[in-house]
Parts: sequence; structure tokens; C-alpha cells
Amino acid sequence: MNENLVISLSTDEYDILSSGSVIIPGKQKLYFRISNLIFIIRREVELVEGKSTAPHYGLNLVDDTTLELILFNIENNAFFSSPHQMIHLTENLDLSFCFSSLSNNSKDLLFIYTFYKKR
Repeated sequence: MNENLVISLSTDEYDILSSGSVIIPGKQKLYFRISNLIFIIRREVELVEGKSTAPHYGLNLVDDTTLELILFNIENNAFFSSPHQMIHLTENLDLSFCFSSLSNNSKDLLFIYTFYKKR
């Protein structure tokens, strides 16, 4: 077999920059660096009238090069997937994701993602 094999993934409209899964330990943040963009994934508890809401996400532009994806109210047994449409991060960068708690007693989170670059 050729040792210099290169694999690339694409769709009709996108090049797949990165796709995979990672277990995020406890409440730690996950950092992606894509060229000059830093993309942070973190969890946060959001209460409305003292009660947590259903799992959902939000985007926060921290500065010109840093964007946060905030996963709200991710608790034991939580599962959430991104909307049917990809999340538009920059002019030509999109994201699809889902996540799940690993077990009833685990604070760890399985994060499954795909970053797309518009052609």
C-alpha cells in the first residue's frame, strides 16, 4: 500500500475540514483552532424563574478571532443535536454537531462534530 495516501472528504457544496468525536471531561472547555479562528465549546447552566430550561445552544462572538458555542443545561442523560441547518460560523465556515452525556453518573460529554468549508 502507498505510504503517502491522502484522504479528503467533500460534498457537492462543501469541503469537510474536520469531522470526528471527542469526549469532553467534566465541565472543561473544548478548543478548536481553524486557521486564525479560535472556536470554544463550553457548558453553562441557564435558569428561568429558578428552573433549568431544555438543552439548547447559543453563539457568542468573544472578539475578532474567537467564537464560543455555549451548550446550555446539559445534564446527565442529555442529548442534543444542532438544528437541521448547519450553523453558520463565518463567511465560508459552517458546523453541524450533536452531543450526549456518557451515562447517568458521568459529567463527561461526547461531542460529535463536522466543520464544513463552502466551496
